[in-house]
Amino acid sequence: MSSPAVELSNFGAGRDSREEDARLLVDNEEPSDNRVHGSAAKIKTYLYLEQFISDWHMWYADYSLVVFLADQFPGTLVYVSVYTLLKALAAVLLSSWAGTIMDRMDRLFALKWVIISHRCSIAFACASLYLLKFTPGSGFAFSILLLLFMLLACVERVTSIANVVALERDWVIVVAHNLKEDRQHLNVVMRRLDLFSKLAGPFVLSCIDTYSRTAAMLTLVAATILSVPIELHIIQKLRDSVPGLKIAPTLPLELETEREMSPNILSAHTSNTAIAQALVPASITQYISSVVFLPSFSLALIYLTVLSIGAQTITYLVASDFTSLQVSVIRGVSVITELAGTWIVPPLMERIGVVRAGFWLLAWQVASISLPVTIIAMLDTRSKFVAICLVSGICVKRLGLWGFDLAVQYIVQGGTPPPTRARFSSTEAACQNLFEVLASSLTIIFAKPDEFRYAVYVSYAVLVVSLLCYMRFLRQTKGHAPVYSSPTHF
Repeated sequence: MSSPAVELSNFGAGRDSREEDARLLVDNEEPSDNRVHGSAAKIKTYLYLEQFISDWHMWYADYSLVVFLADQFPGTLVYVSVYTLLKALAAVLLSSWAGTIMDRMDRLFALKWVIISHRCSIAFACASLYLLKFTPGSGFAFSILLLLFMLLACVERVTSIANVVALERDWVIVVAHNLKEDRQHLNVVMRRLDLFSKLAGPFVLSCIDTYSRTAAMLTLVAATILSVPIELHIIQKLRDSVPGLKIAPTLPLELETEREMSPNILSAHTSNTAIAQALVPASITQYISSVVFLPSFSLALIYLTVLSIGAQTITYLVASDFTSLQVSVIRGVSVITELAGTWIVPPLMERIGVVRAGFWLLAWQVASISLPVTIIAMLDTRSKFVAICLVSGICVKRLGLWGFDLAVQYIVQGGTPPPTRARFSSTEAACQNLFEVLASSLTIIFAKPDEFRYAVYVSYAVLVVSLLCYMRFLRQTKGHAPVYSSPTHF
């Protein structure tokens, strides 16, 4: 078995490049029988339908559980803060482990268990919150139900990451390869479904919740439970239609050797480097040593930010005398901007290539925030004019953020060995959640609305560091996306 290699290809730079990419993948990773069973349109429908259902449950549940929890404990942000922090910590600690487990399992079996675990955790978490309404606040039963809810929320977060990793970082690659489809097009369509769910899910919940909180809870429980058999049927049909999904990726030679090294061999190394490598988890070592580490880490870095329409910025806007309706409109504009990017960004990637497009999209984010940061440094942080300038910059920034995320996703998909995709992407998700935790700590340190400017400064500085990391990757690859090349299957 020849050792795997990483080649460079200018993905998305034009028709000739796409044909070369397809040839590389066919030569290196094509199974002997790649004939799909069914039309390409039908297979893509299965993929898109499962992506939509998964995204809908993730966004709908994420918003719903926060609303239900806040209603259960009015007048305090403590429980919501603990809930958010625990979910992020669970993702940091367990995402990489979950990815490693998925890499060792059959694709269909792994995704089935992820779907079942995620949907059931949502339903049971909602049920535990419902029971809390009828439980005395100081009793033992109340504490148990609250603890159960927090644990289920952690399960929901980790399994939602696993769901995304399986579909967007593995299954879509295999489907695109077997159908001879442009993977970038599939990525864009799936991202549109994600953004639509992000916009429509909370809106639907708000409509039902306005009518009845109990009806909203029951709808969430019923929808998540009833969708499970439908989803299992969809992924079964998808797997049966695409032969590549039935093939277990083989472990690259150097990773196989690393895994088979005994503790005695490791202990024989006396250098500090060898000792450090023995202490660092294999998932972290693989992540840092990957040729696509820099773009992945650049993406993770920008999660350390308050420059989004998230909880911290919403709190700042409310303190600046914005009404809840105005905040909702701002949030909607932000999501619509991201949706617009699904039509604007792909032609850019087609014209100059994915890697170079990633650089310009990240530079766009830095440029779009530069003026608002300057204004917030010069004027009163609490003034409505400053707040409007800041959210305007954030909305414009979202266009570059979405495009950069898509570019990095494409680069990672092409440059990660098939047998380690889940572990790599889960470690990436853990880094993103770690930086989210650090972002939350910013507004704990700078808790007053007048101090929000300092959190903005830190976020802007991190964005610049992210750009520098990506520039190093751009220089290393000369604008060409790494392509994993190995005589193994998808």
